[in-house]
Formats: sequence, C-alpha cells, structure tokens
Amino acid sequence: MKYFKILTPQELRNFSKKESIIYFLLYTFVPFIPVLLIVREHIFDQSFILTIIPFLLIFMGNASLVFIYKYSQESEVLSKIHPGCTYQLSVLLLTVYFPGLSLFFVVFNYFLDNLILGIILGCSFIIPFLTIFRRNIFNDSSAILDEEIVFGYNPRFYMIISVCLGLIGYYISFRESSIVAMAMIILIQLILLFPDLMNKIIPVDIRLKEYFLLFISIIIIIFLIIILILNNNLALNFNLYSILKWVFIGILSIIFYKWYINKIK
Repeated sequence: MKYFKILTPQELRNFSKKESIIYFLLYTFVPFIPVLLIVREHIFDQSFILTIIPFLLIFMGNASLVFIYKYSQESEVLSKIHPGCTYQLSVLLLTVYFPGLSLFFVVFNYFLDNLILGIILGCSFIIPFLTIFRRNIFNDSSAILDEEIVFGYNPRFYMIISVCLGLIGYYISFRESSIVAMAMIILIQLILLFPDLMNKIIPVDIRLKEYFLLFISIIIIIFLIIILILNNNLALNFNLYSILKWVFIGILSIIFYKWYINKIK
C-alpha cells in the first residue's frame, strides 16, 4: 500500500531499485485505466494510438520522478536556503512533463483538422524545455547574493510564464498570420531562458524579488502590446518593431531612473 500514498522525496529516495521500477510501472499504466474506458470503442483504431501517446508520455514523466529523486545528489533534493526542492531539481521536475504536453496539443489539434496550429502550439514548450541545459544558471547558487538569500533565478516562474506566453502568443500570431509577432514571442521566450544575460544588460539585479517582478511585468506589458496590435489590426504609420523599440527604451529609462534614485538614497 505504500505505493498509493503521498510520498515525500526522501521516501522515494529510499526505494530500492525494484521498488522504484514497480512505482514507475504503476504510475505509468494505472492512470491509463480511465483513458482506456473512455476510448474503449476505438481501441483498434489509429486514432486510439494517437490519443494514448501524449498521455503515456505525461504519465511516464510523472512516474519518472521516483528515479529523479532516487538518483539525484542528496544536496539537490531539498534546498537549504528556501522551502521545497532546489532550483536545479525543479527544472527536471517540470521538463519531464513538457514532451507529453507538447504532443498533446499536436494530437488534439490533429483531431480538429488543424495540425499546423497543433505543431505551432507544441513548439511553445521547446524553448522552456531547453532550461534543462541551463541548470548551471537556474540553481540555488543564484539565490545567494553577497552572502544574503534572495529570490534568484527561480525556474518554476520563468518556465511556466514562458509556456503560457508561448501558447497564447503563438496561437494569436498563427491566427493573424504574423511572422513578425511570432518572432517577437520567440524572442520573449529566449529572454526568459537567459535571465543571467539580461541581468548584465539592465541596470538592476533581477535576482532580487522586487526587480524580478518589475522585469516580468515589463515582459508581460510588451507581450500585451503585441497581442493588442494583432487583435485590433491598428493602422499605424510605423511598424511593430518601431513600437516595441520605443516602448522598450521607455521602460528601460524608467528602470534606470528608479535605480538612480535608490542609489542617491
């Protein structure tokens, strides 16, 4: 019965290899029972295979947590500077779901006869998934600044915001057939993937919570401007790039002014 209760990371780490495999198989295939009951009439159809693959990947991702906890270094499991697991482990815990979720949007839109849109929406997860290769940045050491504990580069916020903006932005860009807007959404996702580089450009440290919130607010404002322009088809005398350029310059000016005032104080 221990497999069917809420287990702590430490309890999962203490599983033997056999127990880990049993846990993985149980949590991969047991959740399939309701799915099989729903689509049982089409079990021999090609559509059945297409339907179960995304769910299989999602359930496998969830079940693989037992191996992530078991084979991660003990220092990576529970953070010593903030509640919960470490930032570097959080990256793994999120990315295991992305392949299944990405394929889900592809398959879902395939059944709606809109495969191209499905592929585009599925691509919303690609850049956030690349965070797995930047665990040297999205880790607990980013939350220590001059021997003080700060917010740091919290991957849960950066990755989830990136996925959400990607899904909405790609959908509207596709609907309006705007390559420029789609390129801007990709740029926004890349900015969220490289906060350390942005930290070298802007005059504030976005590892501090208040400046992180300001930074994210700016990103969302730029995103909303793109969406607003697309939705209203504004007839302007200058292009989208010019609008965003001046908005970005204006926002940076405000940030610099705030930073300068704080320095004076």
